[in-house]
Amino acid sequence: GYDDSAWETVHLPHTWDATFDNPFVVTGHFRGLGWYRRRFDVPEEWRGRRVHVEFKAVFQVAGVWVNGKPAGRHIGGFTGFVLDVTPLVEWGASNLLVVRVNDVLDPGIAPANETNVAAYGGITRTAWLVITPLVHFPNNAVQVVASHSGDDAATVKVTTRLENPSETARERRIETRVEDSAGQVIQSLSQNVTVQPNQIPEIVQASAPIPSPHLWSPTDPYLYRVVSTLYEAGRAVDRITTPFGIRFMSYDPAGGFTLNGKPILLRGINRRQDYGFLGDAVPEAVGVKDIRMIKAMGANFMRTAHYPQDPAVLDACDRLGILVWEEIPNIKIHMYPPATDNTERVYTERFPRPLMDNLKQQLREMIQRDSNHPSIIIWGLGDDLSRYHYPEDFVELSSAAHELDPTRWTAARSPHVTDVTDATSEPKLVEEHRLHPERKYIWNEWGSFASQRGTEGLPYYRGLPADPLSDVSLPDSDAALLMEGYLMQWNALPWLGTAKWCMFDTGETNALRTRTLWEQSTDGRVTFRWPFDDYLGVADMWRLPKNGYFLLQSQWIEEPMVHIVGNWGPARGPRESARRPKQGAGSRDTPSHARMVRVYSNCDTVELSLNGRSLGVRRPETPLQEWQDFEENISRYRYPDDFNQKLLSGAALKHPPFVWREIPYEPGTLTAVGQKGGATAKDEVRTPGPALRLVLRADQSRLVADDADVAFIEADVVDSNGVTVDDARPWIRFSVEGPGRLLGGAAEIDAIAGVAAINVQSTDRGGAIVVTATSPGLASGSVRIQAKP
Repeated sequence: GYDDSAWETVHLPHTWDATFDNPFVVTGHFRGLGWYRRRFDVPEEWRGRRVHVEFKAVFQVAGVWVNGKPAGRHIGGFTGFVLDVTPLVEWGASNLLVVRVNDVLDPGIAPANETNVAAYGGITRTAWLVITPLVHFPNNAVQVVASHSGDDAATVKVTTRLENPSETARERRIETRVEDSAGQVIQSLSQNVTVQPNQIPEIVQASAPIPSPHLWSPTDPYLYRVVSTLYEAGRAVDRITTPFGIRFMSYDPAGGFTLNGKPILLRGINRRQDYGFLGDAVPEAVGVKDIRMIKAMGANFMRTAHYPQDPAVLDACDRLGILVWEEIPNIKIHMYPPATDNTERVYTERFPRPLMDNLKQQLREMIQRDSNHPSIIIWGLGDDLSRYHYPEDFVELSSAAHELDPTRWTAARSPHVTDVTDATSEPKLVEEHRLHPERKYIWNEWGSFASQRGTEGLPYYRGLPADPLSDVSLPDSDAALLMEGYLMQWNALPWLGTAKWCMFDTGETNALRTRTLWEQSTDGRVTFRWPFDDYLGVADMWRLPKNGYFLLQSQWIEEPMVHIVGNWGPARGPRESARRPKQGAGSRDTPSHARMVRVYSNCDTVELSLNGRSLGVRRPETPLQEWQDFEENISRYRYPDDFNQKLLSGAALKHPPFVWREIPYEPGTLTAVGQKGGATAKDEVRTPGPALRLVLRADQSRLVADDADVAFIEADVVDSNGVTVDDARPWIRFSVEGPGRLLGGAAEIDAIAGVAAINVQSTDRGGAIVVTATSPGLASGSVRIQAKP
């Protein structure tokens, strides 16, 4: 047979675009064919059952062969597929699975370019060998629709599909149990079924009314479950469990969105799945950690920008309580020509029919896969298409979504033909709402401020060398200050849902105005690293939070918190004073100058101390003063649009920042202590000394030895007192010993603001995993994690 001994051994999920020299793909990266091979055994005792291979996602065209014979093909990179390979396997023998992956750019497959998204070729999610009985529950076999009526009762309709791939009719019985979260049976339904040969019938069962149902919400994400069991001659042969929730949403033109009859302000964020040095090959455990971080920030709403995401991510949204706008990858399909003084950017071409058919296929697969998630409230149909002049295409997509799922809204940044209007492209939003109060509005990409974590005291830099019109790179603290102004305005518009762009720094391969990581040397020269990355997140590519994360948290959670904006150390180089106020939020300045210190907190009062000496107790800023700070900075942002030229009536933060405007700098420890109803929250920043050693921290001390669990490892460059040296930029090399493997394309990583990070994944063996980090001139560090079966 074919000698594959020289092939690289990889673990799923995998992408060939995870490189060592850039955390995300860059312009001109490989778009072509990749091949995977895997041997698997099929024991003789499986004979009479069905053998399937399941792929959660392959980007973007997959061809599958078993033992040299074609098993099937799938088009689309974000939804999964299952192939029955029973006729192709050899019983009691080793079998060969081959997958050919084609990610060549294709104008008939969405996303048809990489303008607003980065493409990562490979088997980017998990794959499984699935063994079933002859007659079985196929993929996406159960659909649950829970209808809540006004008399405080709910009815559950369960539609179940069965598959009989044989040439003979088969008699079976389906038992459907509706259970509460503790496993107590609420209702049980049973039905005998004759399954005709080579058919996939649908069996519809409806429960009796469930009185006083426990409703699902972000604050109380209660899940019921449907347990479906298939019986053959009285013996259970197949069983699947489907979690679901009972909830209902509506919209009031004056008060906005309501959930379960109560007003809810959608406090949202956009999530792209790509991760530094992993690309889109993100393990499920990492995706679930993302959702936990979003929930800890206080968000109750998330948009899956710009594609269907891992089912494990949506499961986490169900369990933790985050409403979801999930969308297909319909992204700037045809680039419009650049605007000139006399023209407007418009789409000059209509979607070709093959692309429309592919969009509808991906829409159908998304809805069939995900319709049981109570977290999902919106099916998204397109991004950045506000000037697309063919609304009939979005009518067609919206109608297709409603036919598949009439219980949810549709939305798109497109002509006003969907249920929800994406207000991102409405500069005169208040006037638009006055004229059309009946529309549902969500501004789903506000605040796209480019900033790098840890950039304090550095100048603004406008433009890449080749593109002077590119985005302004802002110090992290100033980007957060600009977010304050938007949040003030949103609070004056109760009818508006919002989602901040973006949760994490991500890749943006071909954007004409790509944001870039930049730094300034002591002689004032600006240098560039990783120029095709999108630094618009409130956390960086490693999920380390920026100041904006803590701003949102201060507005969205109830538990007392406090965060000092910026850092506390001497100036690091020349400043462009003409482009920056003398005092900036959290900025560094020369030792002789006073500082403005900004603190984000939801406490009633905050006391600031420097080296143990109180600098006073403050109450929150007034809205007028806060707006003045915002106006002073907004002129540096690339979109000083109409919406931000006037403070709206009622605009104010729920928890304004606390500000000390004239604090003389001296090295040491700056401490903030907040008081709220008898509870205390504390934060401090310290002046670092020279870099001395590396300290490693793991987010968990134990892993499950399941070949899938993941621990996040943070490496800090610290001084003799353990303070992170936030202007340190050494290269850090990671290594691992024991039953674990480092994830990603790079083991040697450039630290950002004194921190680098990596993930380590368990294998199927237990034992001690030791991760070590080294860097020339610094003492090494290590961390120990225990893996247990």
